[in-house]
Amino acid sequence: MLDRLAFNLADIPLVVPSLKGGRTMGQWDYSISNGELVFIDSFTGLIPAKVIAKKWDPEVKGFRALLLITANRPGARKGSREWASASNVVHRKAVHTRNGQYRITNYEYSWDGVTEWTKPFTTMT
Repeated sequence: MLDRLAFNLADIPLVVPSLKGGRTMGQWDYSISNGELVFIDSFTGLIPAKVIAKKWDPEVKGFRALLLITANRPGARKGSREWASASNVVHRKAVHTRNGQYRITNYEYSWDGVTEWTKPFTTMT
């Protein structure tokens, strides 16, 4: 009986879900540039912001984005500047509402259009 249940994993075709236009999930849907409106994905909810610059952070081995907060939210004040990890920045077009809840469709973005911040992280002006 076990002979009939044995199979080879190489015989099973790998099916990758694709997004609209035939793109796969790993490709970028959105490109972020200076002045782009984004959200910061935080524990208190989505915080609206605008992209000012980016900087490579060797401590986390990834980009951090300098953002201008555009609305008052719990834990954030309008007009303040904050550093956020690029993995916590969500393009506004990637956020959809379904059944009264926010859904984020894709976290993969191109950061090529954002200028590089040359000063240390502590200086924001």
